Amino acid sequence: MSLLEDEIRVLEQDLAASPIRISAYHDLPFAIFCYEPKEEFTCRKHIRSLAISLEQNYQKRVTFISLGRLFWEIIEKTEGLDAIVEEEHQFGFERAQETVNTILSDEDFRPLPDVLASRMQGLSPDKDIVFLVRAGVLAPSIYRCSTLLDKMHGRTMV
Repeated sequence: MSLLEDEIRVLEQDLAASPIRISAYHDLPFAIFCYEPKEEFTCRKHIRSLAISLEQNYQKRVTFISLGRLFWEIIEKTEGLDAIVEEEHQFGFERAQETVNTILSDEDFRPLPDVLASRMQGLSPDKDIVFLVRAGVLAPSIYRCSTLLDKMHGRTMV
């Protein structure tokens, strides 16, 4: 058994526990699952299997939310991809990255935590588990996952 499989088995036990054991704080029900980039496709397969196991063996309902999909949706509903591409051509990658961070952060646009919270609305902490996937879209410094989880604190118990 690989280290990745071992870690997923531990994660399954923690997610199946009552109460869930993924955080030391009762009001911060989040965990970041780290793995080596070369394990991306293997990890995806194991996470899908984990979701099936949680549903079939522990009567949990697993929802996958793609941060990549939310990211592109927010870009399209605000400035649009063409505007971001044009800004990068004119002013460089760093400036375009700052603009995207503003779009994902500023109340005048569509803050990522607000969009995520709306997607999670109606989910029950007793039954539901959310796997946030495709977080790599936020790298290298577009928006930090730790910032997202911090902004979600108090907005969901799922």
